[in-house]
Amino acid sequence: MKRHQLAVFFLLLCAGTFGWLTVPRLLHAQSTPVCPTSILLDLSRAASTCFRLETGEICAGNGSISASGFDSEVLMTQAGDRADLSAVNLLSVELTEDDLGIATLSSYDGSGPFPGAFTLVAFGAVTLTNQVTPLPTLDAIAIGSVNIRNAPAQDAAIIAHAGVNDGLVVNGRSNDNRWARVAVPREHLFGWASVDVLNIQGNLLTLELAIPEQPVLDAFRVFDLATGADAACDEGLPSGILLQSANNEQSALMQIGGTRLEVHGTAFVTAQNANSYPIVHVLAGYTVIYTEAFDLIFVPAGGVNRAASVVPFDTASVALLPVQLLPVSIRLPAAITEADIAHLTEAYLTTLATAQATPTPQPTADPTICRRVTRGTTTLYAGPGDFYEAINSLNAGVSVTPIIAASDPDGRTWWQLTTSNWLLASQIRETGLCPDVPRTQNITPPRNNTLSLETCETTNGPLRAGQQVTIQFTPPAFDNWGEARDAVSIDPGRISIGARTYRAQATSPIRLGTADDDERYLRTFYIVWNAVPGTHRIVGDRLSYEPICTLVVPVG
Repeated sequence: MKRHQLAVFFLLLCAGTFGWLTVPRLLHAQSTPVCPTSILLDLSRAASTCFRLETGEICAGNGSISASGFDSEVLMTQAGDRADLSAVNLLSVELTEDDLGIATLSSYDGSGPFPGAFTLVAFGAVTLTNQVTPLPTLDAIAIGSVNIRNAPAQDAAIIAHAGVNDGLVVNGRSNDNRWARVAVPREHLFGWASVDVLNIQGNLLTLELAIPEQPVLDAFRVFDLATGADAACDEGLPSGILLQSANNEQSALMQIGGTRLEVHGTAFVTAQNANSYPIVHVLAGYTVIYTEAFDLIFVPAGGVNRAASVVPFDTASVALLPVQLLPVSIRLPAAITEADIAHLTEAYLTTLATAQATPTPQPTADPTICRRVTRGTTTLYAGPGDFYEAINSLNAGVSVTPIIAASDPDGRTWWQLTTSNWLLASQIRETGLCPDVPRTQNITPPRNNTLSLETCETTNGPLRAGQQVTIQFTPPAFDNWGEARDAVSIDPGRISIGARTYRAQATSPIRLGTADDDERYLRTFYIVWNAVPGTHRIVGDRLSYEPICTLVVPVG
């Protein structure tokens, strides 16, 4: 190689070497904050730890976390712990030199003034206080077919059913104590059931007097928030909570401190303490803030509320927020201007006013066409009488087509529909020219029935000769699984009909209660009897429990 070529090569090598030494310092000086590897590992660990979070559950994802109940019992202390959301009163996550505290909760769908499900991710230095205290409850078992209604009235709409021997949880009572507010099995809904078809384990009067118009609030639907000033990742990851509504598209309403929020998408929220005004950075969709004066503040994506105004925020300030921990992935919003905020706010208010002012068009009806519609919420029964099993209900204004008519013992007219169910003819409004409904006297009774020895009542109309009748009784609850399991070995139970005694069968143990340290079990003892005409004295017997009924099965 020639001498001048060696010189050039040496100069290039030196330039490259010194450049490699100096460039990182220059880049570090000009770059945005970055998260160290330890924080990235914390976020990854939290994502895997709280994977597949169940509705109504809270999960400790990473770092220093504590959760306590309303009686100060410890519920969570370390990453991986999970707890029932309704049991948690106080949740704290901490930011230390070694760890980023992270916790995630998934709310129920909500009802009443606070509908909509949401996911909440707390990280850094955050304290959440759940202001929804759990209601006192009693366990109950269905001694017949239970129709759960949306109000404590026989004509209220049926929202769910519970079968014989189903376990239910009761958390309230009506003013006349004839109805119990129950949790709908397998759904986070509440309705009303008649106490006549419930075997309630305890004194109903110990429960609160429930007002039908007031919904049962979900856990963490109203909560206090306090976020610390500490931040991770070179001050680029502030402490706070991420809120995301279902699918990042629906609305979820909640109250933080004294401020009501409607989150329609994703938002990052901080608050100095429980009495301070929450600061909301909207990352996707929009959020509506309702102030104490009932004025609303509309915050679009890219905006943040400052007192009563909304201003744009620098997207770099939220670039390190752990949005990857949310159920739905989002992209951080593009920068917007104050003019954009004004335009979006005006469009939202216009849409809101139009929706409130536009009346629903009413169709016109041909006055000569026969129409039969329900006057109000109407109960459907298995036979022509309200002593038959209630099957379902129809809302007001539903069109029906009766096929035959029959009368009950009180002379009331009942119509059978094409679905085979029956309803009171007086519950139907007729318009137009309607033909008479054919009447019959021959009503085939149901083939099966169930008789509870606690109430001496059947669930599917009066007893009829030839019916297959399940006769049953349910002794008081057993204190644990072992007692319930061994109950048949200790005393299998008997049911006597007149002078004849039958050995009873027993259902599998039915668990009552929701707390692990308060498990109790019920077992129902029963026989199946082919009903014959006559007067029958029926006695259940197991240990000291002995319910007695005397019933008449008519001829024919």
